[in-house]
Amino acid sequence: MQELHALLHNLTAREWASFQKFLSAFTEHDASRLKSLRLAKLLINAKAAPSHASCCVSLYGRKKDHSFDELKSALKEKVLDFLLTDISADKQQELDEADYAMIKMKKKSAQFQQLYYSKKRMPMLYGLLDDIIASAKEYEQYFILVEHLKAKKNLVSSKKSDKEFEKLNIEMELGVKCSSIYNKAEHYYGMLKMLVAFSSQLDKQKALRTLKNNIEEVRVGFEFTNSPMVHYYLKNLEMGYYQLQGDYRKARNVCLELLNIVRNSKSVYRRQRIAIVYDNLSQCEYYIGNFNHAAECAREAQKFFNEASENYCVALEQEFYALFAMQQYIQSTDIANKMIASATPEELGAFRYSEYNYLLANSLFRQRKFNDALHILSQKREISKDKAGWEIGARTLNIMTLVELHKLDEASRSVLSLKQFFKRVNKVTPVSMRDKTILNLLLGAERKGFDFASLNGNTGKYIASLQLKEGETRWQPFTHEVIPFHEWFGGKMKEKRV
Repeated sequence: MQELHALLHNLTAREWASFQKFLSAFTEHDASRLKSLRLAKLLINAKAAPSHASCCVSLYGRKKDHSFDELKSALKEKVLDFLLTDISADKQQELDEADYAMIKMKKKSAQFQQLYYSKKRMPMLYGLLDDIIASAKEYEQYFILVEHLKAKKNLVSSKKSDKEFEKLNIEMELGVKCSSIYNKAEHYYGMLKMLVAFSSQLDKQKALRTLKNNIEEVRVGFEFTNSPMVHYYLKNLEMGYYQLQGDYRKARNVCLELLNIVRNSKSVYRRQRIAIVYDNLSQCEYYIGNFNHAAECAREAQKFFNEASENYCVALEQEFYALFAMQQYIQSTDIANKMIASATPEELGAFRYSEYNYLLANSLFRQRKFNDALHILSQKREISKDKAGWEIGARTLNIMTLVELHKLDEASRSVLSLKQFFKRVNKVTPVSMRDKTILNLLLGAERKGFDFASLNGNTGKYIASLQLKEGETRWQPFTHEVIPFHEWFGGKMKEKRV
């Protein structure tokens, strides 16, 4: 019942009112006795999905009945059919123009199939095909375009119109070529997204060479097609190239070009695409050091994403990091709480929910609310599954918090535990050189009883390596180390010398 319950609860208030009429429109019986309507009302009035058995008892007086299975299936089909009708008035508000146009094209395609194979030939078949073909060109739906050019060519062939037949064939061949270029551009864009998301040990130079070749191939394709969609993918590849190079000023300029393409192209425009561009713009501004503008762009992205969606949460994260960098910790705490409250732990996913609580702990730490931070860090956390990443960050922050609370015995045990943890993890996933350097500093501090004023020897060398702007020991934003460790450690050393 979960699926049908969720489907009905996704209807807007106006859609629900229309759907009830839709269910009862073709019955000659008392509408209130319709089992499909009774089941729909039962589900819409339930906050959580009721069990299959309880629904069956309500309608048939017993826990199992084959008729109930058929009723449930039929109701699901009716909801889906309803969503495709123009009775569903909120559709145009919920969908972007291109998505609504796609639905209309597919509906007309279904109408054409129905008329073509079940009725006598009639002139309106040409009108339907012309409408579909015109829309497919306008919104760059090449698969639909080629399919219906072929259907029209078949109709024309029976009229012995050689000139039109050949013209349609040329259009089909052009559509196939444009489709191939479009698919290739989209494929390279997908490869770029996977490269960024899943390549933990990236061969940067190899990736840059591959991207450069892909960009050139897509650029040639764009010059041939002049397609806004191919242009969109081309600019995304260029932006990815500059981001990988670390040239965030050039990446930002490409973002601004992308914003113009998305806003001014019918085939490209989607609210989500505008939001994604603002998300990338926010990240570029962050790396450049324009934190205030980074926060503004993240807020712009949030306006276009659906609340509680994964992308909306990513935009909130971007705002969090920008506020955190500006040392606006009260505001960053508010955003962290907003991320946690944006959806249930089940909807967010256990890992993301745990990550957001960890970000909150960092923000509380910066406000010197150490007991609150420790309370979060003491809880069981899903991010512990990322042993060489988020778990190291959480354990390190826990030690920092214990030191601040002068719980030095606990801090000492935690440092020694971290050392053993590194030995175990390093056998499976390499621990970064930066994290190893942080451990060396913590071990040195632990040996001195966390008397930071007495630290000497390799301490200065370790601190200096963590402060580098390049190399494997440099601090990197958007990682498990939210608070640059060298800043905290250096601050503790100065604090003890006062």
